[in-house]
Amino acid sequence: MLSRQKFILVITCAVFVFLLYLSSLQTPFIFDDNHMVVRNSLIKHIKHLPAFFKGFATSAPVPKGMCRPLLMLTFAFNYLTCGLNPIGYRIINILFHFLNVAVLFLLLKELLTKVHVKPPNSIFAFIPTLIFLVHPINIESITYISSRSDLMVTLFLLLGITCHIKNKYSLSLLCYAAALLTKETALSFIFFITTYDFIFRKTSIKQWLKNRFSLYAAIASVSALYLIYKNTTFRADYVAPLRSYYSNFLIQARVTFLYLKLFIWPKGLTLFHYIPDYKTIFNLGAFLSVSGLLGIVFIGFKTVKKQPLFSLGIFWFLVGLAPKFYARLRIVAMEHHFYLAGIGIYLIIAFGLSKFYPKLKYKTYFTICVISILSLLTFIRNLEYRDDLIFWKITAQRNPHSANARMGLGVRYMNLEIWSKAKEEIEKAIPLIKDEENAQKAKINLIRVYKEAGENEMAEKLLEETTRQVAKTERPPAGVLQNLGVIYFLAAEDEKALTIWRRALKLYPQSAGIHTNLGNYYLKKSALAKAEKLLDKAIELDPDSLEAVFALGNLYQVSNRSNKAIALYKKALATGHGKKNHLLYYNIGALYLKQDGHKGVEYLAKAIDLKPDFAMAYNDLSVFFASVNPPDWKLAKEFAEKAANFGFKPNEEFLKFLENVDN
Repeated sequence: MLSRQKFILVITCAVFVFLLYLSSLQTPFIFDDNHMVVRNSLIKHIKHLPAFFKGFATSAPVPKGMCRPLLMLTFAFNYLTCGLNPIGYRIINILFHFLNVAVLFLLLKELLTKVHVKPPNSIFAFIPTLIFLVHPINIESITYISSRSDLMVTLFLLLGITCHIKNKYSLSLLCYAAALLTKETALSFIFFITTYDFIFRKTSIKQWLKNRFSLYAAIASVSALYLIYKNTTFRADYVAPLRSYYSNFLIQARVTFLYLKLFIWPKGLTLFHYIPDYKTIFNLGAFLSVSGLLGIVFIGFKTVKKQPLFSLGIFWFLVGLAPKFYARLRIVAMEHHFYLAGIGIYLIIAFGLSKFYPKLKYKTYFTICVISILSLLTFIRNLEYRDDLIFWKITAQRNPHSANARMGLGVRYMNLEIWSKAKEEIEKAIPLIKDEENAQKAKINLIRVYKEAGENEMAEKLLEETTRQVAKTERPPAGVLQNLGVIYFLAAEDEKALTIWRRALKLYPQSAGIHTNLGNYYLKKSALAKAEKLLDKAIELDPDSLEAVFALGNLYQVSNRSNKAIALYKKALATGHGKKNHLLYYNIGALYLKQDGHKGVEYLAKAIDLKPDFAMAYNDLSVFFASVNPPDWKLAKEFAEKAANFGFKPNEEFLKFLENVDN
């Protein structure tokens, strides 16, 4: 049972963390969220849930996945309860952060007791926990939905290590197994455990190993079973690493000190950080980073006997970052990588408080000041996430060397149809891209931008070059094939588009987008049966695909099945994306105008609410009010004028007629 004091403490922390992250709830999906959640058809059907344990299911249709079935189950839960409304996803992330806060407090209490810090020692555990709760370096792990894997693996590992300290070894192993099914970095558990046991051992090393042999054998067995399961069930296409292990070690040594800097001085937080691409230790930055890293290791060993909690904090930090030294990640430094490793820093803070806090003057005011500043920085950083354009502008500004940052901003400008800005950013991004897959994606986007900007010669030249590259690539990205086909389709080169999409379908049979593209192709050719089959499949794969919904609705209209079209559009309205889509309301309204005029007007009015400059909707309303019995010439004229003001070219005879009508 929780004491009244602890209960109040828990409730206070819960309220604090939710208030602190309240401003982030409406943040849109960003970066990897798009392939892990938004376009991932596997989280959208209950029938697919077993697939999370059978193969690569972290994303669809492209199997970029890793062995993270428990993580994917939480995304499926989110989707099945709230669709693609980001609020539900972020509430779960905030909840996991709060649980980590609670378990960290318990762990710190246990460790402080181990090093004989006399009660009351809660304050020495509570202050580091509060810093962990509010620190802005943790925002990425919480607000960036795909980083839930770090929240979950940290929770399971913290629980497992706390259970180990309390000698509850079976529960500890169970937590470890859950961590392994959440994220691969859980394999570091055995190093966390052995480090703790080594530092806090009360016997010789030989006797310690003898006493712990059966426990370590059990942990090793669980690890081995996991690796066998992962390597036999979760198979991925081989992707050539961007750097050697040697170069990666040098880079990650530098990244280690970046994280320490951001923890102490959290200025310039961003999704992508710039780190030089070190090739040799004789580079001054690499040499200093490796030397500093060795110095930290030396201090860790030197303080094992006299200051075990301080030593454990150092080695926890290093063990938490160790997987990054091995993994050779494409993006070498992201703030969510610090979340688990950073627990070591809070152990060091707890040690420091136990030694010096009682002697400090004005300690309460100082603590309140630190917590307040960190909370304010967290609140401000969360605001940066709320608007897509602002977020990517800040990301590109803080790391202009990042191809991902430039492309993210360029694509955002494309979505807003600001073609000159999109061109500027994508052209800057392409020379920074180091792998062919992402280079092809960028070039496809640039072709579209050139076409929209009227630079057809540039577009054609780049299109020919990219088409040749894609033809030579064994397995081009699904998006590249899909969008390349779209470019040819819009240019009326249907056969080229068909050839590309057929190849894409063979490589990516679970792609809703490719099914939609082929459906549109056959719809254009009036092969309605083929088109309907493909579009039905597209919606089955991705019920949130508005492109597929519009295409199938168009097919129903062409084949005089207006009621089916209306039913389909209404179903799409129930989705997270659909509720804000003015075209869905417009299509329903336009169909209803022929059946039930009043319902048609209602839906067209909703379309205009979402897009006040929607000229086509104004024109349809004008025609409707001119044709009802009796006609409402005043409204017909008013809506016709609005349609013209917003760029629609109505029938000139109709306009002249309205002008001459005596209202």
